[in-house]
Amino acid sequence: MRTVGLVEAENVIIDVKGLYVDRTAYVSLRARVLSGSLRPGAEFSELELTDQFAMSKTPVREALGRLVAEGLIEAFPRRGYRV
Repeated sequence: MRTVGLVEAENVIIDVKGLYVDRTAYVSLRARVLSGSLRPGAEFSELELTDQFAMSKTPVREALGRLVAEGLIEAFPRRGYRV
C-alpha cells in the first residue's frame, strides 16, 4: 500500500508521495529524531506513534526496529522507546 502527500513532523515537512507505508513511518520518525523534535531522553510508546501517524502497528514497529538497529533510539521491553 502506498501513501500520498506530505507528512509534518513538528516543523519538519517530508515529501512522502509514493513511499510505502512502512517507509513513510521510518522516514517520518527518523526525521523527528534527527531534527530534535524528539529530544534525547524523550520516551514514547508504539501506541502513541500509531495514533500520531494514523497507521497500524506493523509499519510503526518495523520503523522502530530499524531505528534501534541504527542506534538512534533504544527499546525497553514492555515499557517503550527512548531517543
